[in-house]
Amino acid sequence: MAKSNSKPVPVLNAQASDAHVLAEPDRLSAVLGHVVQNAQDATPPDGRIELLLRVSGDQAIVEVRDTGSGMDADFVKSRLFRPFDSTKGLTGMGIGAYECREVISALGGQVKVESSPGRGTVFRILLPLDEQKASEFGEQRVATEKDR
Repeated sequence: MAKSNSKPVPVLNAQASDAHVLAEPDRLSAVLGHVVQNAQDATPPDGRIELLLRVSGDQAIVEVRDTGSGMDADFVKSRLFRPFDSTKGLTGMGIGAYECREVISALGGQVKVESSPGRGTVFRILLPLDEQKASEFGEQRVATEKDR
């Protein structure tokens, strides 16, 4: 995933002990690494990045929450997932968020983003659980945003 010497170091909060999804491990790891790296790039070294893993119904949910600079709603809507559009100048190719969304979509999942300038970002990745394993998590269901 992200470089271990990058700051701030992400903190893992796993509310589900085991969540199986059908995905190529290297591609999923690259997606998560990209999201964490972006959070690190947007967050000062004394800020906070949390990775949250939970299960809700038949989905595994990975959230990357940061206390970074955040993005306004217009940027999230019109530019975040546009290929070859980068805010990082020559250091970014502008395909990271777009490719992330494409990989997750190909797995039957979704990417949702909540962000506000000066308040940070929540990058939420929802993936269907492996059907053979999903029934094992029925009792571990976590309340979703709709339930609250």
